[in-house]
Amino acid sequence: MSSEIKVPKLSATMEEATVLQWLKQPGDRIAGGEPVIELETDKTAIEVEATEAGFLSEHLAGESDVVAVGTVLAYVLESADAPIPETGVKKEAGLPEKKDTGSQRRDTKPSRGDSRPGRVRASPRARRLAEEHGIDLSALEGSGTDGQITRDDVLDTVEKMGGSAAGTDEASPRRIPVSTMRQRIAEQVCRSTATIPQYFVEIAVNTANMRVARQQINDSLPADASGRVSYTDFLLQAMAAVGADCPELGMIWQDGKPPELLEAGTANIGLIVALEEGMLIPVITGVDRLILTELAEKRAETVKAARASRLGSRYAAPCAISLSNLGATGVDRFQAIVEPGQTAVLAVGSERRTALVDDDEIVAGRAITLVLSVDHRVVDGAVAGRFMARLKARLESDDWLRIES
Repeated sequence: MSSEIKVPKLSATMEEATVLQWLKQPGDRIAGGEPVIELETDKTAIEVEATEAGFLSEHLAGESDVVAVGTVLAYVLESADAPIPETGVKKEAGLPEKKDTGSQRRDTKPSRGDSRPGRVRASPRARRLAEEHGIDLSALEGSGTDGQITRDDVLDTVEKMGGSAAGTDEASPRRIPVSTMRQRIAEQVCRSTATIPQYFVEIAVNTANMRVARQQINDSLPADASGRVSYTDFLLQAMAAVGADCPELGMIWQDGKPPELLEAGTANIGLIVALEEGMLIPVITGVDRLILTELAEKRAETVKAARASRLGSRYAAPCAISLSNLGATGVDRFQAIVEPGQTAVLAVGSERRTALVDDDEIVAGRAITLVLSVDHRVVDGAVAGRFMARLKARLESDDWLRIES
């Protein structure tokens, strides 16, 4: 038996990726879930993991090759000298036929533990900046997740060298190349605003019960707990629960003659994660089946994977609705833009002290503002309004104080 390692589709518009480097070599023993290859997509660099344990076959794509979504990059085999399946993959990948050299393949290329000049963990933006200033990335110590070298690390080195990332001629502003991620984000937002008729529904939510429940749950967790509950987790769980009663929000518009609706459901929710060079929208699956502490762990794991460029196919499930929480930045409210290939996005502002009405009395309290951006081709205002009203009721409910955490 063998399993395939394919180019995952991480967004509705992703069509191809570029091979940055192989992390494992032919004949290497690999474990299930272990990173095998690093790709650069239209938004970031990612590591693709093996789904099963075994031995890596010969590479079916080389470094710098551009490969389409769904292309088989290699196989995980039962033994190091097992032949790869004859599926015509080599022809699809545009590579010449290679002879199977069996177990001797192990000696032809270094493993990841060997010294490979230039093969260091760095963000795409850091790589470009280092190349521009002639800096050897292997000499830097990264401050990012898992030691990844960031743009700021490179800028610090530039300053220590006596240079300037802003240029030396103050009278002539430097022209800065636009990163691949920034270009694709520009394309996406332009496509969104030009092709998706969007409207916005806003509502304020009293956070009193969520705040108490969050404190109780987190106080009950061990000090070294991997994921502590945040408002994001309450929002995700409530969105999945309320979305089940508003199935229209789980549909995605598909252009065609005639057009169709793809039923993705609302149990899978995209989480917009800010990165140094832009953003990603990994998908958290099965939100409706997770209790809050489980959801908190999965959310923390998802954010870490996105920022460490370790997103794979498990974060790329079909998704109709996403969550964008800018509460930590201090903004009161904002309108997010619907991602092409999705139907809605919920924007969350920061928690603010405000006047609230309680039993016809005005009292001091705290609230957050939610703004739902919706594709009008799929969802009418009445449905969006019902979703937001039910979301508010669930988030403000004292059921949070009695549920299993």
